Amino acid sequence: MTLLYLDARALFKRYVEETEAEALLGRIEDAPAVGTALITRVEVAAALAKAVRDDRMPSSEAREAESDFLKVVWMNEPVVRDGTRSGSRWR
Repeated sequence: MTLLYLDARALFKRYVEETEAEALLGRIEDAPAVGTALITRVEVAAALAKAVRDDRMPSSEAREAESDFLKVVWMNEPVVRDGTRSGSRWR
C-alpha cells in the first residue's frame, strides 16, 4: 500500500483556499491512504482556530473541517514500518 504522508501545513490547505491547494486535493483523492503524525491533529486544530480569528473562515466551517480531518489515517507502528520500508527502497 502506498501512503501519502502529509504534514499539518499540507493538510490545512485542504480546508482553506491557498496556493497549491487544488493540486493537493487531487493528490489526496488519488491516494489509497493518507497518513500523518499524531501531533498534526493539534497543529491543524490550532491553524483552524487561527483562521477563524483572522476571519479567513467561519467557525461553522472550521468545525466541519476539524470533523473531516479526524478521518485521516493516523500513524501507528505498522504504518510507520510500512512507510519506512517503502521510503528506504532504492531505485
